[in-house]
Amino acid sequence: MKQNYSYFFICLLMMACNPKNKTVEQASNELNPTVATVNQNFAFTEFFPDSLSNAKLADFSIRSAYLLDSNQLIVASHWTKDGSIEAPDTETDYGARLMLLSKDNKQLFASHGFMDLFLVEPHFYKNDQDQRIIILCQTAFEYFSGAELFIYENNSLKHLGNLDLSGKDMDTSLVDIVRVNQQADSLLFTFDSDSLLLNPGGNEEMVKNNNMHYLYKDGVLTFNR
Repeated sequence: MKQNYSYFFICLLMMACNPKNKTVEQASNELNPTVATVNQNFAFTEFFPDSLSNAKLADFSIRSAYLLDSNQLIVASHWTKDGSIEAPDTETDYGARLMLLSKDNKQLFASHGFMDLFLVEPHFYKNDQDQRIIILCQTAFEYFSGAELFIYENNSLKHLGNLDLSGKDMDTSLVDIVRVNQQADSLLFTFDSDSLLLNPGGNEEMVKNNNMHYLYKDGVLTFNR
């Protein structure tokens, strides 16, 4: 009986030291859940949201209106019967505005007035990675004069800044040449044109496009030339 117990003990000891068993145990411990990664470099493409033909806002003349989620995005100008300036307009803040309204017409956002600009035309860009929408408002007097940038996300609208340039002949819309991309934690705006007109309508400067671009990062829009 003593020999049988000794033999049984030796077998258990050999099984515990078996390298195959150790390998299986180690492999089991190294199994980790796969973590999905999000692409940090991708393009935004232009799209066309549904237009609204019956949008109304008291004391405002609506130029155009669009449906974003359940909200209304409108381009509208405040008006008075006698043409006088009254709130929300001031001597330095008047004209068409880009406004975001809830479905029950509660004002969620209103931009600074576009003053004497003839054209305020929103264009919309989205991607397949998240729910953000970039809104590029093409502006013009008798000629194209750059664009104002906004971002729509989480039912809110924010102004990013101004793209103060146009195509080389001022008859080319910025929308025709702009490219919108996500680059890591930044938004990148580049232009498909060999030359660009800087500060159209102001101190105009025609320059060659040597990878000129705008970069929006950490809440700041910067021009790089």
